[in-house]
Amino acid sequence: MSNRRLIVGIAMLVVLCLFASTAVWGEKCKRVNANLFTGPLLFDPAPECNGYTLCQAVYLDGTPNGTMWTFMNLPDGFIEWDDGTFINITVSVLETKHGELFFDDRAITAPDAPEGFVLHSNVTGGTGRYEGATGWLAYYLEYLEGNEGIMRGEICYADED
Repeated sequence: MSNRRLIVGIAMLVVLCLFASTAVWGEKCKRVNANLFTGPLLFDPAPECNGYTLCQAVYLDGTPNGTMWTFMNLPDGFIEWDDGTFINITVSVLETKHGELFFDDRAITAPDAPEGFVLHSNVTGGTGRYEGATGWLAYYLEYLEGNEGIMRGEICYADED
């Protein structure tokens, strides 16, 4: 019986420590739940591409709202397999009314698959409210251009409320 109390006590201590660290550091995490629509692919010298060889706007409606710009340098950001499937290595910036979020992205595109394009993004920081942000995003859409998709994930940042 005392072993059970000890285990329950340790578990409660761990939970309290995790809660306390969040409270002490003042971090808030928000679930990402957004619908998205992609704009056309743009190629350098488009001013929106900021010197990258390819870029694209992704418009988000939900949490968060904003425009995510994805940037890639060809051929370095593009790896193709024999079956026509390829990996994209990109960076992205999400512009919101509260600041910008920065991401490192990895996408797999399989044009013959039902969810032809899936992407995972790691949050690498931000500006404004998102200074020092962490987290991740994942989304999919059927094609690369002019299509709708769903984005999910979590973004954590300092709680200044």
